[in-house]
Amino acid sequence: MEKLIEKLLAINSVLNVSISSNFAHVLLVSKNEITTETLHEVTAYDEKYTIKKIKN
Repeated sequence: MEKLIEKLLAINSVLNVSISSNFAHVLLVSKNEITTETLHEVTAYDEKYTIKKIKN
């Protein structure tokens, strides 16, 4: 989980990252919107991670 947090924090404008203990949810605090595509690129190093946008 630490490697994933480091990669997410490296995204420009991300201020904080929280991941639930079962990896089901990620909360990003950022100055700007982070695209789903950017998140896919960051998590592509490990097949066990997938990103889905939560629908309102």
